[in-house]
Amino acid sequence: MNRFSVLLASASLCLFVTSAHADTPAPGFSLAAQPSPVFGSTACLLTGGDVVTFDGSSVERWTSTGNHVSTLAVLPGVTWASFVTPTADGSTVFFAESSNHGIYQARTDGSGWSQLTTLLLAYDAEVGADGSLYLSAMPLGFGYDTDLVRLETVAPFSWTSIGVIPGASGPLTFDGAGNLYYATQDTTFPAGAGTTDVLRWSAAQVALGGLTDVNATLFGADFDGGAAMDFDEKGGDLLLAEANYGLNEYRIVRVSQDKAHSPVLVEAGQWISSLQVIEQGSAATLDAFQPSTGTKLVYATTDFGTFDDFVTLTPKRPVLAASGAGTTGQGPVTLTVTGGVPNGTLFLFFCPQSAYSPTESVYNLPAFKFFTGLKPSNVRRIPFLLPTDASGTGSFTFWNPGDLQGQYAFQALVGGVTGSFVGSSTSTLF
Repeated sequence: MNRFSVLLASASLCLFVTSAHADTPAPGFSLAAQPSPVFGSTACLLTGGDVVTFDGSSVERWTSTGNHVSTLAVLPGVTWASFVTPTADGSTVFFAESSNHGIYQARTDGSGWSQLTTLLLAYDAEVGADGSLYLSAMPLGFGYDTDLVRLETVAPFSWTSIGVIPGASGPLTFDGAGNLYYATQDTTFPAGAGTTDVLRWSAAQVALGGLTDVNATLFGADFDGGAAMDFDEKGGDLLLAEANYGLNEYRIVRVSQDKAHSPVLVEAGQWISSLQVIEQGSAATLDAFQPSTGTKLVYATTDFGTFDDFVTLTPKRPVLAASGAGTTGQGPVTLTVTGGVPNGTLFLFFCPQSAYSPTESVYNLPAFKFFTGLKPSNVRRIPFLLPTDASGTGSFTFWNPGDLQGQYAFQALVGGVTGSFVGSSTSTLF
């Protein structure tokens, strides 16, 4: 888990219209945002949904509904918060500040906290599969190269440099196989265009140490800065927050071979300070036009002066609805899909309601996961594609002679102009 600013607000705060509404998700996704009540804090999610915040002075635990649980740690003075990240079981959080350069741990049950070591300018950290804390920092001070550091989380809490990378410190993350990813940073501020590369080292290399930019695999090239990263295990994608003051460019991308080939998930209006991929249990992936019950992404934004926002990105599944006099008797029935591919296509199909289940099955198609409650062997199809408009809305009208109500369940596939399908709508009955 990477660090991110968290909102845990009262019901009244939910009424605020925030800057994240200016953020633009890619088609097939939606955003929900709230303003953070703890300006300038970093935070992490625990297993079970509770949140731990660190504002540079105190570490606090909150419920997912915004109720304060306990104070986990209080530093003797105000510092510049760097990160807070949890163990896999959520029993401990590690946090750091870059004023006095302390690295600390706190028990999330409130039973105590302690300083582990001092490490100059620690920027980001993640707990590895071996239980060690891996950090990017500058142990020799500002202006020197970045060290990738392994910090043992049991006494005597010693740390070891496992690699040296040119440039300022950047974000790091692991995938489920233990491969380590790191986003390089420009030595100048603001960063120049194309100055961030994403490097990868295998789990075996990480265990051995001696990591450099030379023995790394170039995973993605020519990004315009990198503020935060996390790995989407279910989708197999590395997500990177590009943030660049000089170019006024703030976005989240799926990292591919280079910037030009990396799809954009969000165009943001302000600095993206962190991001985190969260699994919710459903088979749905963090892909456009999927159900919102699967993987989601949370990220934090700030303009360093007015607000912090905590933003959740989820897939937005197209909705199919039936309307018209024919839904209750003789007359026209219009089936309308909203939220499809802009200027794309629809493909409507139906089956008897006796072959329909409200509990959807999932089929792994080459391009997307197909969720449907319609039994494939009983499906009939309308034998042509329907167009959608610039907002992704399309419709089809037919006549009910008066005996169709209660007979059929309907659904649609959504796709581009050529009919290459990328998702499915909800289903509807009348």
